[in-house]
Amino acid sequence: MFQNQVEFAIVIGTLMLFILSTSLILFYWKYVNSRNLLIKEREHEIFLHKQALITAQLEIKEETLRQVGYELHDNIGQLMTLAKIHANSLHKLQPNEHTLQTINSISKALEELRKLSKSLDSNALKNLSLVNLISQILQQIEKLDAIQCTINVENSEYEIDHGVKIILFRTTQEILTNALKHSKADQICINLIFGEHELILEIKDNGIGFDPALMPTVEGNGTGINHIQNRVGIIGAKLHIESYPNKGTKFIIIYPTNQHHA
Repeated sequence: MFQNQVEFAIVIGTLMLFILSTSLILFYWKYVNSRNLLIKEREHEIFLHKQALITAQLEIKEETLRQVGYELHDNIGQLMTLAKIHANSLHKLQPNEHTLQTINSISKALEELRKLSKSLDSNALKNLSLVNLISQILQQIEKLDAIQCTINVENSEYEIDHGVKIILFRTTQEILTNALKHSKADQICINLIFGEHELILEIKDNGIGFDPALMPTVEGNGTGINHIQNRVGIIGAKLHIESYPNKGTKFIIIYPTNQHHA
């Protein structure tokens, strides 16, 4: 009888210990899951906050560029138009080669000013495709007579969201500006690949390049590249950089087109 009671007590004790251990394991598992979920939510909130800040900065920058464009068109443009009128009047009074060249120079300057004013206003770019926008940048660079520019388009271009188009356009502008300042290149090539699920934008130069491992310490590169990464990150695109000393630089932007079709 006593032996049966002992065995029964052992069984009950073992069962209670099992239940207690199982409860502790379940409690710990639930605690870990809750903590991980809280960490993920916090990281997501930080990511959204960061994205909101970057978006606000870009919107402010676009608005600033738009205002500068208006000022160029309305003020400087009017002054140059007035100068052209005076030059035409002078040429009628005293026709000569010098006044004619002056008129032609003012006309060209006015045309370039109008193009610049439009390029600063994102609303004025709505009717232009990404290929047309990038082609215009390259045409401006080629006028410097120092750099040969080419653009290659693979597959038929399709329409993308205007906001995405502006970000890709501004990013291309920034990369090309940096190339003009620092790369010492005499050739720039842009490839646009319109894939079924992604749009790939490649910007290559044959300049002096740099060591990507030292990228954060390269003067002027760290902040600019971080800015480019943040900019393309807003639209869910990925940035890859391939560069070697004296072998040029390639920027590759991969944008998943299933996210922001127009």
